[in-house]
Amino acid sequence: MHRLLKEQLQQLSDLSRNENLDQEKLEILVQILLGERKWDKPCSFSLAETVWRIYSIAAGIQLTAEEFRSHSQLLKSPCSTILSDVYENHSKQIRACLSTIRIRNPEVLDVRWKEQLNSNAAASVAFELQTLPVDTLATGLVRFECDRNQLLELHHRLKEAQNFLEILNSNCK
Repeated sequence: MHRLLKEQLQQLSDLSRNENLDQEKLEILVQILLGERKWDKPCSFSLAETVWRIYSIAAGIQLTAEEFRSHSQLLKSPCSTILSDVYENHSKQIRACLSTIRIRNPEVLDVRWKEQLNSNAAASVAFELQTLPVDTLATGLVRFECDRNQLLELHHRLKEAQNFLEILNSNCK
């Protein structure tokens, strides 16, 4: 399970012990999240923020209604069913809303590199990443240069990221 989603579901479980969370409140919170309604204090702000985070995370990682339902069952609370029902009814709208605030990074299309010799005879490598920004079809370029030590550090960080993704993907299955 996504760590942030799990944390927020636990926080919601804690908050909902002190405050009643029903379908009407959830519908109002979604309307506020989507900008269709102004904040009129349907519940505590901390409860509202937690619900918004849960729905935003779930929509951002493209959880289906069934996947969301299985995650929310961990709440072991009556509100997990209504939380799932409201997500199922509004997940497409939430995703559409999130896409307007650019929650994704550009996609890397190509990586090129070439050796560089500086005036002090120190060797380095110049990289050029060709990217496709989310909100346009025009490609962008990201350029940077690394000496041997920086390249080793970059390699180490990329390897850490790869290992993290492999762990995350195996936990999500």
